[in-house]
Amino acid sequence: MTKLVCPECRHENEPERIYCHECGARLDRSVLAKAGPTAEDPAAIHRRVKAMFDARGAKLRQRSVQITKIVLGAMIAAFVIQMIRPVDVPEPQNSQMLPRQIGLDLENAATDSRAAQLRYTTAEVNAYLNYTLKSKHAALSKWLQFERAVVELHEGLCDLTVERSLVGYSVFTTGLYAAALQNGAISISPRGGSIGRLPLHPALMKLAGPLFFGNVLSALDRERKSIAKLGAMELHPQTVLFTQKQP
Repeated sequence: MTKLVCPECRHENEPERIYCHECGARLDRSVLAKAGPTAEDPAAIHRRVKAMFDARGAKLRQRSVQITKIVLGAMIAAFVIQMIRPVDVPEPQNSQMLPRQIGLDLENAATDSRAAQLRYTTAEVNAYLNYTLKSKHAALSKWLQFERAVVELHEGLCDLTVERSLVGYSVFTTGLYAAALQNGAISISPRGGSIGRLPLHPALMKLAGPLFFGNVLSALDRERKSIAKLGAMELHPQTVLFTQKQP
């Protein structure tokens, strides 16, 4: 039996059809004349034509397609809603006080092994990030408007959340990383993340991390180089410790 292939969607239709069963486009029936007559069981032709005009079957197929579209639309809407929901981060601080100069402390510690161990709280780190990145907003706002970066410290782990905005609506991206100093380099390993409240698998974060946080980490390149010259970095709940490299 010669099939009529729709020129629009490439769906194969029965030779009795004039319009495509899938998309409704008009079919080119000239191929039937070129193919010539074919011997076919009349009973098979009868069953096929009857199925074509089976109103109940067509209605069920149409309804199943509609339900599928509704379900897919609902899933997409749920994903979008989760992505734009704000996350639990501290409110922006507009303190006029100069924060602790963590960058300068790290540079001194990297060159002077006699310096004391450095200890910073989450609040101090976030105050420094807010102060340091404020002058780099233009470079950090290539696609979306950069607002701020916030960290949350855990045992051996660090949450980095970046808030960006689009026409006044905030979009939060978060990465959870295990971080440590190894052989003179900062080693980070993704443990998860999210866009808004939509969770992301660590394997996906490994690919998405540079896109989400690459420009922020580049803006902190001086601090990262200083940390890499130290002896150890310890992450604890609400606290980070830096120890000088022993001579």
